[in-house]
Amino acid sequence: MLGLELDYIDQFITLSQSLYAKRILERFDMTNTTLRNTLLDANVFPPRTEEGDESTDIKEYQQILGSINFLVVGTRLDLVYAAAMLSTFIANPNKRHRQLL
Repeated sequence: MLGLELDYIDQFITLSQSLYAKRILERFDMTNTTLRNTLLDANVFPPRTEEGDESTDIKEYQQILGSINFLVVGTRLDLVYAAAMLSTFIANPNKRHRQLL
């Protein structure tokens, strides 16, 4: 799988996509973002885009979310909920949705 790193330590095999994740951050100029312990609060559903909301670049939003989904499939199951919730806005994201990525 593209970007998948395998490490053999003693009797264990570890899988990682850390280099791929770093490339995503660099590609979308997100290297200076603040890390969060909670990716997306399960009790708060991001609001729908309303008329007058500040828009964001739809194509870039879709590319970032697609890259995150690739991480989810490979090694980052902890991102499943956030990726699924933010995918519901893939056709009409606003600036708030982009900030949650």
